[in-house]
Amino acid sequence: MPVSSGDQAVVKNVDCSRYKTKGSDIPCPRHLDPICGTDHNTYSNECMFCMLTKNKGFQVRKLQDKKCDIECTQYSEICTMEFLPLCGSDGRQYANKCLFCNAVVNSRGTLYLAKQGLC
Repeated sequence: MPVSSGDQAVVKNVDCSRYKTKGSDIPCPRHLDPICGTDHNTYSNECMFCMLTKNKGFQVRKLQDKKCDIECTQYSEICTMEFLPLCGSDGRQYANKCLFCNAVVNSRGTLYLAKQGLC
């Protein structure tokens, strides 16, 4: 789970300036040290996070220093009716991963998982 302060998750900014080099794109090492972004995508390491989020059009921050608990890679027009609740950082309860991920995509990375289960 993300670093928490009481019951609330705490997201962190990543200093991407240390990965920029003069005259080239961001050269990233190949080591695996996964981090989860607030867009609920897992990045192989902090450098890859910086490279892949720099042109998203919105700020993506680090949610946790490990693989994401819930991956949200796309929006879905149709969601199932299953009930496996997830609690969003907005205090709303989402009935399942599909509905939660649609809300994450629509929020442009500002919504993240507060906890699995009921709010």
